[in-house]
Amino acid sequence: MFFTAVLFHFFEELPRDWQLYPRNNNNLAVIPIKGRIEIPNWKSMSVQVLRNKKPYSYQKVAINYTASKDTGTFVLSPTIKAELAEYDVKVYAIHNDQDSVLMVTRENLVAGDAYIIYGQSNARGWEELDPYTNEFCRTYGFGYDTNQFKWGLSNSDYTGYSFDRQIVGQWGISFQKYIMNTYGIPTCVISHASPGQPIRNLVERNPTNHADISTQYGRLLTYVTQAKLNNAVKGLFYWQGETEASHIPSEWKPLFDKLYKELIEDYPSIQQYYIFQLPLFGGASYNEEVGVMRDYQRQLEDIYPKVNSFAALGATGWDGFHYKTAGYRQLGTELAKMTSFHFYGENKKYASPNIRRAYYSSPTRDEITLAFQDDQKVIYPNDTTTDNFIINKTGTLSLKDFFYLNGRWKKVATGYASENKIILKLKEPASLQDTLIKYLPSVFPYSGDYDYVSDMPWVYLGPFIKNTDGYRAFAFHNVKIGNYIETPVLFIDNTTHNQITLKWEVRDNNLKYILERRIKDIGDFVPVFETSRANSFIDNDLEPDQVYEYRLRVQTNTSEASSITEGKTQIPLATSAELNPSVLIYPNPARGIAHITLIKPISGEIQVWDLSGQLRVNQKIQNQEKIALSLSNLESGTYTIMVKSSMNDAIYSHKLMVMSE
Repeated sequence: MFFTAVLFHFFEELPRDWQLYPRNNNNLAVIPIKGRIEIPNWKSMSVQVLRNKKPYSYQKVAINYTASKDTGTFVLSPTIKAELAEYDVKVYAIHNDQDSVLMVTRENLVAGDAYIIYGQSNARGWEELDPYTNEFCRTYGFGYDTNQFKWGLSNSDYTGYSFDRQIVGQWGISFQKYIMNTYGIPTCVISHASPGQPIRNLVERNPTNHADISTQYGRLLTYVTQAKLNNAVKGLFYWQGETEASHIPSEWKPLFDKLYKELIEDYPSIQQYYIFQLPLFGGASYNEEVGVMRDYQRQLEDIYPKVNSFAALGATGWDGFHYKTAGYRQLGTELAKMTSFHFYGENKKYASPNIRRAYYSSPTRDEITLAFQDDQKVIYPNDTTTDNFIINKTGTLSLKDFFYLNGRWKKVATGYASENKIILKLKEPASLQDTLIKYLPSVFPYSGDYDYVSDMPWVYLGPFIKNTDGYRAFAFHNVKIGNYIETPVLFIDNTTHNQITLKWEVRDNNLKYILERRIKDIGDFVPVFETSRANSFIDNDLEPDQVYEYRLRVQTNTSEASSITEGKTQIPLATSAELNPSVLIYPNPARGIAHITLIKPISGEIQVWDLSGQLRVNQKIQNQEKIALSLSNLESGTYTIMVKSSMNDAIYSHKLMVMSE
């Protein structure tokens, strides 16, 4: 039986229609329902959860009455799964086991992840009408009641080019759509991006009320707080700086630092920040400070521990100020792929290529190498033909013309890509004064000599350096060019059936040596050893009868050189099953002396190598089966002991712990 009588009740916590609840590490979200009932003699409260309108779960708790028995309190905490499903809850007051009253129903609830968008017009991302909505793409902030904004579907309230509507924009919804389709997780994106806003307006915060809705910052915080997500937001996207680039670019850097600290304070749950490097704008007067500002945005990921910089330039549909729908959608998908590494178990790290060092790579200073992150694979683009709608002409742009040597234009003859590097051949050797390189002008269309180039298109649409995933490289401004480093000499010193010993010359302890390996012509090189002092390395546990390639990279903070060699492991004298019992070494750990018993007499030598690759003991054996090996000159530590035949074939190697006397 269901009563229809009105009960006096008050909910302290209750879902709202269309609400998203943040999921936990178990992919579940708790829906807190808390309140009191001001009428005596009711037994319990219950909640029925429906999944896609079908019964899913049920929970019942006793009402805890006060001593006067006229007021009772209750707490319910049903859970829902983060998935592409909508849930409803029905809350009942139960008088006895048969009689109950339906107190409230809430519909279309989901569990998932929450993000924030902040900035100015490109963060708002709405140049053209985009009708796409989806029930698993949510936002908050609809309506005009500042005390209680509403939940709804992202972009569902947009009816025209009006800035008072709550939208997530085109790249925001593209981001949500990718997460939904790829990982099956609903999302909430809350945006408060306002066209034309300088960073000084976005950083303004009422010190006594951070959520003061009269400020841009406070309005965003109000949205997130009312949505009960300020302790659950995973990431924040910030695209802003166009206003400073058009006026005083130097204002952006100190104010961003202030904004970052405010955000850390008010949104403690944010794990990752995604900060956009501005694209190239068209039509403004030339100002080198714009390049300085853009380069600082590139460096943010190296300055702040939670920041990921993102190159927004080079997507399709750029008009000099904003992107069209296709471009914003492209950016939203790229950003979703970036977050997938942080939050959705993606093993591949998607990122914009970011220059790590630039250096002269020839002794005659006629070649410059640009090295990006080690895991990047970059592409040198073909020339691009574009239209100049101002003078009604078509022109061809070449990437080589948009590198600037100490601010001078067209110094590069050709270029090509190799793995994570772009190699530039100069038209003539650079002077000793040529110490800086820049990629892309600060403002377009201007040359590196700051002259307006009248035969170029008003908007720069490429070519761009990209990686194999399509992400464009950051523009960079006056990066220091490192000096040439001589190519290191790397050689194979020794091989066995499962080991290769490599050696090289250490020229300077200020250099870093990185040894990498791969099976010949298969896959990528992977690091196996790094040092600034050692001059050798024993590569253990290799496959027998296999050719390996080794690359030794020598680095400073600004320069790099490398060399490649190859070595082949030998065919073992016995199978691995036969090798294991062929040698007995005891005791292990050993002190002073180690005893070695072979399965048969062998002529050759016993070697002991330390972990730095130094040969510490080399004892000859002649048709011997039992050997006593002196360890008196060895310090305590771990060593590799190797038994070799006179034909230089290793028949056994093993770790040996030594304890000095």
